[in-house]
Amino acid sequence: MSRPPVTAEEFNECNRIFWDDQNLLLRQRMASSATLDVALDVLRAEQIRGVPIRHQTSLYKALEDAESTGKRFLTEYASKGGKAKKHDALQILIEEIVIREPSISALQLAKQLEAYQGIDVIEDIADGSIWFTNGDRSKEAKQSGLKDRLLRAKRKLQSR
Repeated sequence: MSRPPVTAEEFNECNRIFWDDQNLLLRQRMASSATLDVALDVLRAEQIRGVPIRHQTSLYKALEDAESTGKRFLTEYASKGGKAKKHDALQILIEEIVIREPSISALQLAKQLEAYQGIDVIEDIADGSIWFTNGDRSKEAKQSGLKDRLLRAKRKLQSR
């Protein structure tokens, strides 16, 4: 079944509805200074490069692209944010030792951890590394990082 041709009035009404929506989006996108700045930068770059006017991006499209790029960046940042660092088994052991001996030094801590070797989470201490079990995985921590782990444990103890 064929449809009758679109009248000029129907075409104009569709056109009006479309541009009303586009102008609303334009105003919303221009309200964000970051989106507007990015869109104007794109338009300026095309002018500087000498892109012919008929091939230049329209303001509507530049704003749309800037908005979608901004959303993409926000999604990326959101996926990385909000993740709290969790203490591994070695850090928990160090915190327990610090609770018992708050004034312990890094050298004394290293000696105490050697005493735990093979008994608790500590699997092996050799060649400047501490091998320990974290959950069901074996992990390595450098002995040179013990002073930082000790400092974090002492700060945590003081903040209680």
